[in-house]
Amino acid sequence: MERISGRQIILIGSIWVMDSTLISLPAQMVRFAKQDAWLSLIMVAAIIALVLWCLSKVHKRFPNQDLYDALITRWPRAGKAVVFIYVLFFAVILIRDIRTITDFINVSLLQLTPLWIITALLLYFINKLVSGGIEVIARMIEFFIPSFYFILLLVPALSYKEFDLSRLGPVFEFEWYGMATAGWYSFSYIGEIIGISFMYSNATLQFRHGLASLLIGVLLLSGVLWTLLLILGTDLMPHLTYPVYELVRQVKVTDFLDRFEIPMVAIYFPTMFVKIGFSLYLVCHGMNRLMPRVPIDSVVPAVGILVYVCSFWFFRDAVQLIDFNREWTALAIWPELILPIFLSLFLRPKQKQTRPEQQQEIKPDT
Repeated sequence: MERISGRQIILIGSIWVMDSTLISLPAQMVRFAKQDAWLSLIMVAAIIALVLWCLSKVHKRFPNQDLYDALITRWPRAGKAVVFIYVLFFAVILIRDIRTITDFINVSLLQLTPLWIITALLLYFINKLVSGGIEVIARMIEFFIPSFYFILLLVPALSYKEFDLSRLGPVFEFEWYGMATAGWYSFSYIGEIIGISFMYSNATLQFRHGLASLLIGVLLLSGVLWTLLLILGTDLMPHLTYPVYELVRQVKVTDFLDRFEIPMVAIYFPTMFVKIGFSLYLVCHGMNRLMPRVPIDSVVPAVGILVYVCSFWFFRDAVQLIDFNREWTALAIWPELILPIFLSLFLRPKQKQTRPEQQQEIKPDT
């Protein structure tokens, strides 16, 4: 097991919550929940915290094993079927994120570059990153993720003059159906944090690490939603494809620094690449557990090529990607909620059988 610190695990878990969610979800959440979109995040976070607690119970029963190892060790056949389900789950996340970031790069920076070139270059870089091992990926986050979070906190500080508090009202009129719908859309994205349970054992990962990363991610997302609501409002946001990017474009520090979105995306892209790298690692790590004779290094290029093809095969454009969020939760709720609860109830180590000599009771002398 490669060395990973608790601080790195917290940062890794937080990018699972944050990165993909920032691109496509804010507009959809505000469309249904209006000014109460941030409350949907809190409701979803409470459910995901329960899931993390269930998975931490499984970790304690199988010391020094991640969930892939625990499943196959305890249930050789059924466990492989569950591992295969999670491999497919992380593969879909990988394909979706690749296409999402490719479309975003094409819209924000490289409008004239074909999508297939952007995707090929991106996957080549991520393949090289994953081939270096999970410890190399974890070290990348030490600079980029804190810098990214600092910029997120800097945006409201630089744009506070545009705040309109009336856009947060009415405060006490809760649209529960809209909040539930927004929570449905965000559940699959925030629930991706369970991926850390498949990378580390209980010797490295503990419940407090997962809970801390969940809280950091949800609080930062809530802050982004508040800033969007205060500046853009509930009427404009649902009509924007990338509202966070449009918000950052409005930030002007000085006359010479009126393109604040450039340093923003320069920090954001590496964090997204790291998240995609972890998804690729989870897919290859799971395939290695299903086929132990096949080394991970030989699986990574093949999976990268498959992901490249599927990213164009599954999604036609960015609009179809955003519409996919509604159906995706219906599929993701099984590996993110139902299976973790099932595993916490039934995945237990075999009871050690006592020897016959130990079972015989010593009769006292009469």
